Amino acid sequence: MIFGKNKRFSNSFYRIVQCDLVVNLCVYTNSWVHRLAQRPSTGYLLQNIPPQILVITSYTMPFFSQLQTVSLILLCFYRYSLFLEFMNFNTFWAKWYLLVYICLITYSLATILSISFTFFPLVYDSTAGYFVAHPEYVGANRYTFGKFVFFGTNFHLILITTLGILTVYKLRKRFSHQNDSTRTKDMMKRVTLIVAINSLIFLIILFWLLCVGIFFPNIDRVSQINLLMTVSDMVSFSMPYTLLLLDKNIQEMISQKNPIFSRNPSSIAVAPMT
Repeated sequence: MIFGKNKRFSNSFYRIVQCDLVVNLCVYTNSWVHRLAQRPSTGYLLQNIPPQILVITSYTMPFFSQLQTVSLILLCFYRYSLFLEFMNFNTFWAKWYLLVYICLITYSLATILSISFTFFPLVYDSTAGYFVAHPEYVGANRYTFGKFVFFGTNFHLILITTLGILTVYKLRKRFSHQNDSTRTKDMMKRVTLIVAINSLIFLIILFWLLCVGIFFPNIDRVSQINLLMTVSDMVSFSMPYTLLLLDKNIQEMISQKNPIFSRNPSSIAVAPMT
């Protein structure tokens, strides 16, 4: 990882970001079996794949999706925690971030294993030429699973937006005596943008769920899979793009390695709030 040996990335923020990027990479990589299996153009290529692989990925997809969400929530809480005064959270995160992620992994795994309706094994449909969810599981679980995802998305959206608003409030309160300074204005703008991006991601997921479940329930299979993968990729790659657009240290590193990307030093960039 690019953060490993660079002193400018020694802040605990980048340790958590590094874990989050690994989670997103796992989500993206794990999704490819189902991407290929459920497409008419490629599904037939996997008809001889060992069934155990499809069973495993049927469990790992909701697991990684859950882990991806709680990892994003952790990042939002991290920013907010830096303004809490009852303990030194920067020291806490630097020391215990791996243990925290182990707890998140355990929580996500326990959640998925305890909720049977998140499991949709795939079987090959020789008539259609691609894999479909096993009929035995679809009828009993699809509606329940849809409600679970819908209300879960609403809850996560409210939680992430609330943490973001509280962070902006704490930031404004701490630097109230410096409201006119360029640094404070830039910091406020960066944090507000991050809050908006995180909330927008879950709003788009919610919109997609409404479109598929209510407005366009009979949407064709190819379009449904394409939309699902687009939404999944958007969540997976939101963190790297946010870092590239808003993080000062990332921008400086890219500028040093690629002078063509060099930017004006006064441009807006995000840095850990310590």
